[in-house]
Amino acid sequence: YEVTDKEKLRAIFASGRGPIEGAVLLTPRMGDFRFIEMETNNIPYVLVGREFLGGGATFVDVCNDTITYEIASRLIGEGRRNFVFLNSAEELYISQDRLKGFNRALREAGIPVSRARVESVLAADAAAAAARLITEKTDAVIVESDVCAAGVYEAMAERGLSHEKIKVCALGGETVAHRLDPPVTTVHVDYRSLADTAVRLLVRRLRGEECPRENYAGAEILYR
Repeated sequence: YEVTDKEKLRAIFASGRGPIEGAVLLTPRMGDFRFIEMETNNIPYVLVGREFLGGGATFVDVCNDTITYEIASRLIGEGRRNFVFLNSAEELYISQDRLKGFNRALREAGIPVSRARVESVLAADAAAAAARLITEKTDAVIVESDVCAAGVYEAMAERGLSHEKIKVCALGGETVAHRLDPPVTTVHVDYRSLADTAVRLLVRRLRGEECPRENYAGAEILYR
């Protein structure tokens, strides 16, 4: 977040126009100023995305650590052991959950976790990161989204790398997954249901009703 983001939010609170009774906050991250602002102004809120344990916010999310663990474990079951992991921004809680699942899968398989092969990247930088991190031993690449996978495909094509040798899987996104050649494994999340659950939880909080802090929605891994 930029400083101007904090100023804009504080300006909304101070303006007195269209008072905020409650909020649904997306993409929580470590050190998220919005939590403090909401609590300071006594505004109930619900997160779409999980805080780390110890936080008190009500949230709805998918089990990102389990999803990443299952995808990595499947690749390991196929005999793949030399991974590159292009994760989303490091300060996002989703990134920490995904890294936790990835590390667990490798640890259980007795595969050393190399920080040199794990990097947080923007989708626009995926091709350059893949070109830098993929070695002659690499046989699996896990990326944060299907758009990121498209960048990895680009880097592989430039180096003449085979998709039989290097399997690419995405942890989310259905924008280009089915159009890539070969189509990439990704994860389907029913975001409409996720949003509906978040709003329903917020309404319950506004009414002063008790509601569970941890709420999880389903997600389906689309193996390809």
